[in-house]
Amino acid sequence: MLRSAMSSLRLVRHPAMRMSMRTLSNLITSRPRVGGGDFAPALRLQLRPFSEEPAGGYEASVAERLSAALDARSCEVTDRSGGCGASFNIAIESEKFRGQSKLKCQRMVQDVIRDEIAKWHAVTIQTKVPES
Repeated sequence: MLRSAMSSLRLVRHPAMRMSMRTLSNLITSRPRVGGGDFAPALRLQLRPFSEEPAGGYEASVAERLSAALDARSCEVTDRSGGCGASFNIAIESEKFRGQSKLKCQRMVQDVIRDEIAKWHAVTIQTKVPES
């Protein structure tokens, strides 16, 4: 698998990336030297932690805030990111949206949870006016 991943890197032709396949292989597989001296280069991966909230707990708290602030008949907040809490979908139905433009409705939602949205990578907001 390592060999196939490295062979796909061979297609990159950028002047700043003049690295032989042997150098790349050594970079990926090298370990720190023992007994003093410098450390050999090592590839370090940074993984994003999954949400620490219980399943659905965070989404429910955001939905409650929106429902209370906008007197929503229904409000559903779903995590589309697979659990890491970076991307959310919000579907909300409120009488307060009646007569407002789509942009104004979305801004009303954003104003309520601005502090939460700042932590997210993406959000999709769907607003709806209840049928009479």
